[in-house]
Amino acid sequence: MMACSIVTDLQERRIPNLITLPPMAAGLWIVVMMASFQHHFEYLAMYAAAFLVAVGFCFLMEKGKVWSAGDSKLFLVAIVWINGVVFPPWGTTLLIGSTLLIHAGMTLLPRINERTLFRFWQTAFFQQGSSTRKCQYPGSLCIAAASLFMFVMVLMGVEGGG
Repeated sequence: MMACSIVTDLQERRIPNLITLPPMAAGLWIVVMMASFQHHFEYLAMYAAAFLVAVGFCFLMEKGKVWSAGDSKLFLVAIVWINGVVFPPWGTTLLIGSTLLIHAGMTLLPRINERTLFRFWQTAFFQQGSSTRKCQYPGSLCIAAASLFMFVMVLMGVEGGG
């Protein structure tokens, strides 16, 4: 799903609902079913609170024109699946933090050395004077990198306090 989102975002500068909504619905369904079968309704409350924090983060990123609605949906899919495995407050906090860190790197590094090392990076991904695009680069790259970072952390056993 992440690979399809990245390819679509790079080619068309949009992420269709067909790519993001089915995995989001499936992830939410799995979490609700697992919690209800195991009678962990307090887990559902934490999960819902963490999801609402992620929705608020996405709202701020859209309003700041850092990314667009498709990127927000992709981020929420990542939250749904990561919080199904990791303790929800930790998963949400770590994914938001790693997304902000990677965003800062993708924004600042090309500005540090504009003329040499990052010429390809700027040409390939950054907006070049176009007023039709809302964001400066495809947010799917940032979200995929942050999700990959979280996946590696989960594999290493860094799950927080759950």
